[in-house]
Order: sequence, then structure tokens, then C-alpha cells
Amino acid sequence: MSSLAPFGRASMIAFMTAGGAAVEIRSQSTNIARQLITSAAGEYNFLSLPPDKYKIVVRHEGFREQTQEADVSVGAKVQADFSLAIGSVNEQVTVQGSAP
Repeated sequence: MSSLAPFGRASMIAFMTAGGAAVEIRSQSTNIARQLITSAAGEYNFLSLPPDKYKIVVRHEGFREQTQEADVSVGAKVQADFSLAIGSVNEQVTVQGSAP
């Protein structure tokens, strides 16, 4: 049986919407993940997820990754909103590659 699934809005600091943010939802019992990109208004909606506990991660270039957990049950609407903070210049970026 499927349930209604998490939906919400991703916004940046100063309440600008975070259109184009990558959102991933991952089942904590099966480790199966789904991904989508937020709308221009920063909205997202995952449909027909089975009941479970999920981890939701939002990423947007130049901003810190945000994570929330959500319990999805049959017939429930779960809202998970995110406010993305500007990324720190101290954050580490790993680039892998080889010389030509």
C-alpha cells in the first residue's frame, strides 16, 4: 500500500526560493533512493512512497547541504521545508581525475 509522500519547499537565506535544488529521499530500511529537482518556486513532491522512515537531503551549488528525517505512513502528508545557508569558504571539495 502506498502513502502520500513528503513535499515541501527549499529556500535560501533571506527567503529567496531555491529553484533547481537537488532533492534526494532515501528509505532507511531498504536504502532505495529517489531524486528530483525543485521547481522554480523551490517546491518538490515525492509521490507514492511506501510507509517507512526516510532521510531527505537537499543540495544546491554554493549552499550547505541540508538533511531531515521523515516518517511516512499510509494516508499521511509529510511536509519537510528546508532553508539553505550559504556555503562556507572553509568547506572541503574533493576533485578526482588524472593527467592527460
